[in-house]
Parts: sequence; structure tokens; C-alpha cells
Amino acid sequence: MPFRHPRFHDRSMHAWAMPVGGLLPLIVLKMLSKSQMHGYQIEEELSKLLNRKIPEGFIYGLLKRLEVKGLVTYQWETPQSGPARKVYRVTEEGEVYLKERIESIESIKPLIDYLSS
Repeated sequence: MPFRHPRFHDRSMHAWAMPVGGLLPLIVLKMLSKSQMHGYQIEEELSKLLNRKIPEGFIYGLLKRLEVKGLVTYQWETPQSGPARKVYRVTEEGEVYLKERIESIESIKPLIDYLSS
């Protein structure tokens, strides 16, 4: 019977953290490059994309890290009803970062294709 490390075979949230975790900031940047969004919208779209529930608060920590790095910024939006909320968008620096990372991923795509064949 082959050895199955529990970290990589667990079906919980952590099961996709290894292959997807490093891509999450890029996925969020890509989403924001298409449209400005508030945190809850990002969480909903990411949940749909990954077919997984995103832990509460996870997105806001990720957005804060992207903001500190200068990759995203936000404006306060005050709707007619409900509380004010931050609406995030990608900065120019974030657009450049995203483009560079996508090019890096594309350069290793043949390796990924090889591994998945």
C-alpha cells in the first residue's frame, strides 16, 4: 500500500491549499483587474470558482496583504441602505505584477501538462 501523506490527501480546505494556495492572490488580482469588487463579492466569486466555501475572514486578510504590497487599493462606498464598504481595485503596480506572474506560469505550463498526463 503506498504511503499517503495526510496533508495532501485530506479532503478538507487544506487539500487544495498546496496546489492552489500560491495562486489565490493572483486569482484575486485577476478578478479585480476585470472589475472593482468588495470583499464579499470576491469571496462569493472565489467560492464559485474553486467550488469550495472560503473561510470567513480569509479574503480580508489576503486583501490586506495585497494592499500592503501596493497591488490593490480601495475606496469607501456608501450605499443608500446598509453599511459603508470597501471597494477594491488593482493598482498599476498590481497589473504589472499580475502580468509578470501569468507569464511565469505560462512558461511552466508544459511541465504542468507533463505532470497531469
